Amino acid sequence: MHSPDKNTAVGLSTKHRTNCRAWLRGATQAEHARLDRLVSRWNFAEKRDYSNFLLMQSAVLIPLESWLESRDVEADLPDWRLRARSTALLKDLATLNLSALPPVAMSFDVSLSAKMGILYVLEGSRLGGRVLARAVEGSLEPLPVSFLLHGSETGLWRSFRQRLEQLPHDPRLWEEMVQAARKVFELYDHQTRAMMKEAL
Repeated sequence: MHSPDKNTAVGLSTKHRTNCRAWLRGATQAEHARLDRLVSRWNFAEKRDYSNFLLMQSAVLIPLESWLESRDVEADLPDWRLRARSTALLKDLATLNLSALPPVAMSFDVSLSAKMGILYVLEGSRLGGRVLARAVEGSLEPLPVSFLLHGSETGLWRSFRQRLEQLPHDPRLWEEMVQAARKVFELYDHQTRAMMKEAL
C-alpha cells in the first residue's frame, strides 16, 4: 500500500502544490498498478472473460454512481448526466443476457473530497476503456462495447481534470480524496479477485 510522503503531514510539496491530479496519481499509483495487473489476466477477446469483467464492473460502478447521485453529485459536477455509465453497462450486460451482480458494500464520508476521490477513479478509467475496447474488437464474435467507449469522444476526462484543479490547495482535502480513491481501487480489486476465484 502506497503511503504519502512526509509532506502530507505539514503541507504539499512544491511539485504537487498546484497539481491535484498529479498528487492523486502518485498517491494511488500502487493500487492502480495492482488492479491493472489483475484485470490484464482476462482475455477481452473471449466472451467469458469479458462478461466477467462487465459483471465485476456492475457490482462496483453501479452502486458507486448511485451513491454519488444520492449525495447530489450534480451540484459538484453539473455535467454528471453525461458522465454516468450505469445505463451503458446495463445495456451491454443485457446484450450478453446477463444481469448486474448485487452491489458491493461500501462506506464513504459524505464530503466533496470523498466524491472527488471516487470520481477520480471512475473518470480516469475511461482512458483504459478505449484500450480494452480495442482488445474486445479482436473477438471472433461481436461483443458490446457501449460501456467501454462511453463518452470517449467528448473530452470528459479533460474537463474533469480541469474541475480538479479548481479545488482549494488544501492538504487535508487532497488527502481525503486520496483515501476515497484508494477505497474505490480496493473495491474493484476485491471484486475482481472474487470473480477470478469463482471462475476457477
